[in-house]
Amino acid sequence: MLIVTIEDDKLWLINISSIKKNNPRDALHPSNHRIMAENPPPKPSYAKLDVIYVVERFDGIEEFLWMDEGLEELSLKLIQHKLQTEFYKNVPVIFSTDEFKKYNPKT
Repeated sequence: MLIVTIEDDKLWLINISSIKKNNPRDALHPSNHRIMAENPPPKPSYAKLDVIYVVERFDGIEEFLWMDEGLEELSLKLIQHKLQTEFYKNVPVIFSTDEFKKYNPKT
């Protein structure tokens, strides 16, 4: 998961997937944004822009997230721009802390 927005005590997140672990054609879907030459996600990877997740901050959440230090600023800006212009109508999926931990492995 990648943080795209921080709003008070809530984090707005998108999913990052490895092309190697999924069908490579998935990365070509219009709602996905290919991430190239960044670290630490598995290379090559893509951001899934069709679903936005919202979770309240909790102790240890950093273990579940890909912090954007390894993401080139241009890639993050492009992702944020696409979310604001093309995918702004997405209804966020709101997770409780327990649900978030259950469905998201630690990085």
